[in-house]
Amino acid sequence: MEKALQETLLELGFSPNDAAVYLAIVQLGPCNAGPIIQATNLHRNIVYNSIQHLEVRKLVAEKVVKGRKIFSATAPETLAQEFEQKAEMAQQLSQKMKELSEKVSEEIVIYQGPKEYISLLSGLLEAMPAGSVEYIFGTSNGRLMSKYIKSFNKTYSEKLGKAKSKVRIIAFEKDKEELEKNLKHLPSRYEVRYLKYDLPDPRVLDVYPDLNIVLHNIYSEDGRSVTAIKIVNKVYTQECLELCKRLWEMAS
Repeated sequence: MEKALQETLLELGFSPNDAAVYLAIVQLGPCNAGPIIQATNLHRNIVYNSIQHLEVRKLVAEKVVKGRKIFSATAPETLAQEFEQKAEMAQQLSQKMKELSEKVSEEIVIYQGPKEYISLLSGLLEAMPAGSVEYIFGTSNGRLMSKYIKSFNKTYSEKLGKAKSKVRIIAFEKDKEELEKNLKHLPSRYEVRYLKYDLPDPRVLDVYPDLNIVLHNIYSEDGRSVTAIKIVNKVYTQECLELCKRLWEMAS
């Protein structure tokens, strides 16, 4: 049993010497350094160093009786309390590190060609949690968006059908007829609203709020190729999300 206890202490981060001294003090009860040295077979200086470590951790208490130092183990619950406090500190630190990581996390990657693009979309689709909402603003004119929809391969189309996230497309009224012909190829998770304004058609802006990702998609004039600029940035994603939410409310 003693060996098992010592191994457990080692797993909890005790040094071999500290574990041996702590276990000896618990077993011996209040005593001076002599019995501890004898029980552990450690050098006197090593024993005193370990006692100091344990006192700092409040696992061992010291008192003077008739001019001699007597050492005793504190309540066993002290050990559990120490690790509960450390677990709480680790949790708080983990959250702070996550927040810090999100602040500095930024990535810009360019994907070119249909294969890279569909691979990118497929990965993002799998990463989207159930119930999340993706926003798409603009269609780079309905004709090109239609070619894009038709370019979906069978594997990606199957993933679209199984996905549990939603997609809201904000398009322009002038592209409605062309888009409606092809939206029937997409699953019901797609919703579309149209803006009536006669504005220059932007390239497609694709916002993934839960992933902190924004895609800028640029289609070639013949619709056969596409370049996607992926931006990973929490602040920028939130700004784009707010824009899309407002446009969604304005559209019909």
